[in-house]
Amino acid sequence: MFMSREHNTSAFLHRKSQAGMSLLECMIALAILVVVAGSVMGLATIATSTTETQGHLASRTTEYAQDKMEQLLALKFCDGPTNGTDTTVFPAVVNATGTGLAGCNNPGGNPPTALSGGSLDPTSPATGYVDYLDTSGNLVASTAAWEYIRAWQISVPTGSAGIKQISVLAQAHYSIGSQGQVPQSTVVALKTFAIVMSGMGEMMNTQGRIANRTEMHAGVRSATELLQQEIGQAGKVSLGDPNANVTLASAVAVGTNLPFSLNTSTGAAPTVYPGEVLTFDVGANQENVAVTGTSAAPTGTFVNAHILGAPVVALGAFSTGIVPPSTTCGGVPCGSTGTVLKLYGDINSDGNMLYVEYTCSQGTPAAPGVLYRNEISITAATKPAVDNTMILLSNVLTNPNDPSNNPVPCFNYQVQSSSSGDVVTDVAVTLTVQPQNPDPQTGQLIPETKALLNISPRNVVEVYDTAKLVDSTRAQAMPASVTNLLP
Repeated sequence: MFMSREHNTSAFLHRKSQAGMSLLECMIALAILVVVAGSVMGLATIATSTTETQGHLASRTTEYAQDKMEQLLALKFCDGPTNGTDTTVFPAVVNATGTGLAGCNNPGGNPPTALSGGSLDPTSPATGYVDYLDTSGNLVASTAAWEYIRAWQISVPTGSAGIKQISVLAQAHYSIGSQGQVPQSTVVALKTFAIVMSGMGEMMNTQGRIANRTEMHAGVRSATELLQQEIGQAGKVSLGDPNANVTLASAVAVGTNLPFSLNTSTGAAPTVYPGEVLTFDVGANQENVAVTGTSAAPTGTFVNAHILGAPVVALGAFSTGIVPPSTTCGGVPCGSTGTVLKLYGDINSDGNMLYVEYTCSQGTPAAPGVLYRNEISITAATKPAVDNTMILLSNVLTNPNDPSNNPVPCFNYQVQSSSSGDVVTDVAVTLTVQPQNPDPQTGQLIPETKALLNISPRNVVEVYDTAKLVDSTRAQAMPASVTNLLP
């Protein structure tokens, strides 16, 4: 019995010891868990405060600093006292206390001498260079409950001319979980782009001026080049296409007022007119015959007989290819004038005889005029009135007076006398135009005057010399159909 009791007591003690060890282990584990949980909570607190301070608050200060920088960069380079822009209020106003960008000593200089001002110390900011924001970023008075302060400074980099350095500091009013580490952001920029933009603006203005003048000169040049070409061609006489062979359609005998007809190898049938001098045949039978009758039924007085197919040409030129100012129609002047240039002939050297009239309708800067070009065949029955479809050059102004203060016409003529009448041997063209758009720099419409003082109608000059020295029949008379178009 004794042995059994001792064994039971030992087993009981052994079981109690095992139970005690299990409780201790649980307590240790709980203690470790509490320590770890406390550490994690501490880390969470630190993370939360860091996120708020260095994340949210720092981002807000950066954003507000950039906003202020953009506002300052938008100001003029020399904006400043005593009539500067006050950016401490919204919207910004210009007043006597506005500091702007600290101003300049000589605003009209190139570049101006920049001044400095302001401070980046948030504890003692410079007046006029500081503003305050609430928690939503709205401007508030300094005495109000502000959450952010913005201070800025305008400085001039050493050795630089016409450049300002703008620095903006934005700082929060408080921080979370960090002793003395208040979130702040600083943004720095150079006010060089204002000069660049000014330069770009000047360049754009210059380019605009050049484009204006180029367009204006191009229009004047085109008009004057056409005038030169057509004045030079004036007076040319043709029976048909340049390469056409014109011949007699039937033989003619010797006699007075004998009818004749012509053939051509290409193009339309030749048109002749009363008074025109034609040269028939070659060699010993060649003779000059003045056309009589009508254009539809021409006749002539022949000294020599001519066979079928004998060549026929119109030599010389119209001595009145540039219609002289002294020309009259029924006793009334109908020639070229200072504002109307009248010319005719085979202007395009294609066998087509044309009458061309340039009308220079001068105007004022407020109501500029135009240069018209009216072209018709010399066989046309009537001349159409000028309209907008005939405008060759617009924005035409009255020409400036000459050094003697005399008016200068659009067209001026040098006239020579000959046995057949007056002959124009030189035409001076003077045109004054203004651009379509104002000058970008001055805002004014700057006119230009183009003068061509010596345009010679070569065909007229040649026939003038030939008729005067060799053969007067080379100076072809003005067709009656042209005379009908002059008035």
